[in-house]
Amino acid sequence: MLVDCPGAQGLFTYAIPPALTITPGDILSVPFGHQQVGAIAIRTAPRLPPSLEVDQVKPVAAVISPGVFAPSYWQLLEAVADYYQTPLMQVIRTALPPGLLARSQRRVRLTPQAPDPSGLPPDLSPTARQVLDHLQRSPQGDYTWQYLGQQVKGASRALHTLIQRGWVESYLALPQPPRPQRRQAVTVVAAAGCPDGDDLSPRQQEVLRLLQRRGGDWWLQDALQICRTTSATLRTLAKKGYLEITGREKLRQPDQPDLAPDRPKALTDHQQTALTTLTQLTGGDAALLHGVTGSGKTEVYLQAIAPRLAAGQSALVLVPEIGLTPQLTDRFRQRFGDRVCVYHSGLSDGERYDAWRQMLSGDPRVVIGTRSAIFAPLPRLGMIILDEEHDPSFKQDQPAPCYHARTVAYWRSRLESCPLILGSATPSLETWVAVDTGELGSQELGVRSQELGARSQELGARSQELGSRSQEPGDHSQESAIQNPKSKIQNPLPSPPLPLSPSLHYLSLPQRIHARPLPPITVVDMRQELQAGNRSIFSRSLRSALASLGGDDGQGILFIHRRGHSSFVSCRACGHVMMCPHCDVSLSHHLPYAHSNPVLRCHYCGYSQGQPSHCPACQSPYLKHFGSGTQRVEQTLQEEFPHLRPLRFDSDTTRTKGAHRALLTRFATGEADVLVGTQMLTKGIDLPQVTV
Repeated sequence: MLVDCPGAQGLFTYAIPPALTITPGDILSVPFGHQQVGAIAIRTAPRLPPSLEVDQVKPVAAVISPGVFAPSYWQLLEAVADYYQTPLMQVIRTALPPGLLARSQRRVRLTPQAPDPSGLPPDLSPTARQVLDHLQRSPQGDYTWQYLGQQVKGASRALHTLIQRGWVESYLALPQPPRPQRRQAVTVVAAAGCPDGDDLSPRQQEVLRLLQRRGGDWWLQDALQICRTTSATLRTLAKKGYLEITGREKLRQPDQPDLAPDRPKALTDHQQTALTTLTQLTGGDAALLHGVTGSGKTEVYLQAIAPRLAAGQSALVLVPEIGLTPQLTDRFRQRFGDRVCVYHSGLSDGERYDAWRQMLSGDPRVVIGTRSAIFAPLPRLGMIILDEEHDPSFKQDQPAPCYHARTVAYWRSRLESCPLILGSATPSLETWVAVDTGELGSQELGVRSQELGARSQELGARSQELGSRSQEPGDHSQESAIQNPKSKIQNPLPSPPLPLSPSLHYLSLPQRIHARPLPPITVVDMRQELQAGNRSIFSRSLRSALASLGGDDGQGILFIHRRGHSSFVSCRACGHVMMCPHCDVSLSHHLPYAHSNPVLRCHYCGYSQGQPSHCPACQSPYLKHFGSGTQRVEQTLQEEFPHLRPLRFDSDTTRTKGAHRALLTRFATGEADVLVGTQMLTKGIDLPQVTV
């Protein structure tokens, strides 16, 4: 099996306990050295390798999730690991929901013998005193060894001293993978007023009738609120045989509004032509749906997915930003109901785990998500759609693997024999080249895949040679390097060559729905505005347009490509720019409110500090901020247009769960007149009230 531990390469042998049934593809929990880690079952062996004895092989501790990886899914993960030069286990961790492959943690806690702060001996080092102070200030008196090492310099030696004195103890906390959420449910099994109902009080009969009228099946907490009763009353009814109170799994899902069902709309000639071609795609075919803004690409997606769902297959729809998922999810739920599932990093760990298990069930559904959803474990995948395929957000730049979701989608469509649809009003240059050549990817990619295939065979032969050498008597260098004295490493898996590029069909939607004209665009040169005496960040034409907004006169969207208040802070005397001490970039000026204290923040690593009153280079008090961000635009709107209600939409205001949907809902319902935001506003948000 493949073990999730830094430095562990290749496969390891474990024993299957009689009480467990394990098949290839299962996610397991196994002992590895002095910790408990996650692992993937790769294959079963009929007998032990000659170099291993029975007492050297550790047993598997538990099965975390059975039957996760299908053969084609495993090939996809191997192709990503090979092409992007990333350890296979790191790719698997990217594909799985958070916490499923968890490691045990080394933690430190106080013992009952730990003295009070006032009773510490004078010979105790200052470092040990700091460690004790951190543990005593902790509500549980417990921290990880790594955290204490980050908080106190030289904490490791101090911890060993405290352990020898018996004041603290070190232990391993076993991993706790996510589990299904279970809640108590109430089900009516006998109606009030039946012949056996004479033993009920009037209040108990009223509660029973109310539950029965409302459907007879409720979660316990909901039943208590609806009936305005107590749990004791419901348990009394259960003892008398009128109700059943049982534990039942409840799926954790993001809040969804109640939506009216939607029917397929009449298509234009261009839409119908595109839909006919998409429904005829087979195997690993791909198509570029090139449609201008407002041409109805989403309706084509919906009608192309419908026959796939009817055939028992699933569809995967990728969008570049989390902010796009609420609107698109609502549109799909109106058409397909509860068969729509959302999967992205903005969900809680429990919600991602439940959504992931829903996909494994094999029921036909539509999964909408960001780039990480390309690894969604859909057993019967019938179609993959990349909306706004040109967007750079589909490229993962950190952490590894640094993959491109569009490239991985190419490979998965070929492995799953399902069509791939790329939708965009401005296709990427790579896709335009593919339109000319008729294939996705260049000939260089095909040559590269052959080279990688040959290289993987060479590495496989080399690993077999090294594996045979490592099993010679007396040679344990490989075991000591990975610190696992009881499980011998086996030959690593050879990586398969990359799938060939599919052919590409070009589909065009050149007209907007109802032949509506494209909106007029005015390009303003702000240098001319300055020469005309306008020193505002708003041009005169924009000021005129903003002045006409408010109430029933329409709404406006202002896009600025930078969050915060200003781009950087510079000294007017010496020119010194406030820089991040870690990233060699200028710190952005943040001013959340008009009279709040300014904060300088790095948008790369998150480092922040207060703005100094004097230049750190020349001690001049003349520090000035330059450039504009969303906060400055919002504050200028409030100053120059007090009748307008602005709303800011950037990564600072959408950090909390559900913030994207909440802000867009507030704007769509008319609670704000102007929406100020970063590039999240430019990714296909449909707001018909907007006129500017």
